[in-house]
Amino acid sequence: MPSRVFRRTAACALLWALLMTACPSGAMAASFRDVPATHWAADAINRCAALGFFQGESATSFGLGHKISRAAFVVALSRFFGWESGQPQALYDDVPATAWYAGAVTAAYENDAITRQSEDFRSADPITREEMAVMLVRALGYGSIAAMAQEDDLPFTDVETNLGYIAMAYEMGIVTGTGETTFSPEGAATREQAAVVLMRLYDRMQSPMDVMAVVDDPAADLTGVDVAAISAGRLIAGSTARINQLMRPADAAAAVEAVHQAGGTALLRITGAPSVLHGSHTDNAAAVAQMVREGGYDGVYLDVEQSAGDRGTYLTKLVTALRQALGAKALLYVAVDAPTREGTQREYAAIGQTANRVVVRLAAEQEVVNGFPIAPTEPMEQLYEALALMDEQVPGAKLTVQLTTSATAWTKNGGFSSLSGERAMELMAQAGDASAWSGRYGCAYFQWQDTEERTTVVWYPDARGTALRTQLLRCFEVSQVCFTGVTGLASEMIAAV
Repeated sequence: MPSRVFRRTAACALLWALLMTACPSGAMAASFRDVPATHWAADAINRCAALGFFQGESATSFGLGHKISRAAFVVALSRFFGWESGQPQALYDDVPATAWYAGAVTAAYENDAITRQSEDFRSADPITREEMAVMLVRALGYGSIAAMAQEDDLPFTDVETNLGYIAMAYEMGIVTGTGETTFSPEGAATREQAAVVLMRLYDRMQSPMDVMAVVDDPAADLTGVDVAAISAGRLIAGSTARINQLMRPADAAAAVEAVHQAGGTALLRITGAPSVLHGSHTDNAAAVAQMVREGGYDGVYLDVEQSAGDRGTYLTKLVTALRQALGAKALLYVAVDAPTREGTQREYAAIGQTANRVVVRLAAEQEVVNGFPIAPTEPMEQLYEALALMDEQVPGAKLTVQLTTSATAWTKNGGFSSLSGERAMELMAQAGDASAWSGRYGCAYFQWQDTEERTTVVWYPDARGTALRTQLLRCFEVSQVCFTGVTGLASEMIAAV
């Protein structure tokens, strides 16, 4: 298991390699006479030029205050995402194959950043603020979510079209308004505004992310894991505090030592049914704190189930008692069920004030639509909704989002059931590796004909889906992801962070 220092060093080395690849010769020293050092966008402009996303209108002039054309922005977007500019296609009547921006237009289309809703691309037209937000959200791979986010609340009263796209770009902190209640969607974006928007997104996408993982097996491979939550105890409801040990003390001690030797953080994961929250908070907290001290843990991960209508009052009381029993130095991570617009709003802010981190668990989605089973792990739409709702209650720096490392199988005879990652891969091999991808849910699935009468459909997480989710977490400035295990599909998922 690499130490955290090693992971950060590797991340810095990778970032430097990306910078050197992106920068044309001499671009690192880019400076423009028309951009005063005191200008509000000076830093973003110089960084954009240094990274090779933008070029000046001349060797010494950036074009400060000038409008940026749709063609120029698509070129910058293509450079930003590192898209290969393929052979120009005859996509639009006004984009000649020989145009300097033709390859970028083709790349943007192939990566779903733009669509063919008309015969003309309007290459020379200034890009509007609305169009810029739409392209960015689509380029990130969230077009399907934005199309369903039309009911999101926005402080802007002048947005009438593409509301979901603008809401997503605003919620992720990529764009801001021109006033408290105005976005000016039809206003033309300037070159410096485009540079600032790209650098906001760049900084989020390049931010480091810690990996937390639930450990049920003391001999598990923890490569790439920064924080290991060792499942060693379960609180039992009753008149007195009682913890069932889920792992032999010697095994738990060995796991803790292995984590510490690798430079990681070891937490005691405590689970329990919702009923334990109605017991003595003081007694339960004292029992957990004693187990933490005796086991040499760095803190506790409280992963207790919550009742559907529970606002979190009892959980908040237990968290408060745990903080007092653990002391200020021990880490306290607390799992909560993700918020939804229609669901019970829990005491997230109160828990976030006491805990070091709030770990968000998303509810499983399992339904049959037009005869086809839908069971993606952490659906993208629900993940975005949870992050947007949590944003004002718990800062991203204290948030952790849990991602499932198991699969979900469905048969007409048996309904939905959980499936280990290893078993899911075995079935996919038997199915001929014929997996498919759902852009709406950001999840892979395949069908396996196990008998003539029964077809099994398996939804499973993969590296592509993990990258899409962790990218969204970074956009919301969430700096840690938690995997529910470290076997099966987990290694591929961890590597994608």
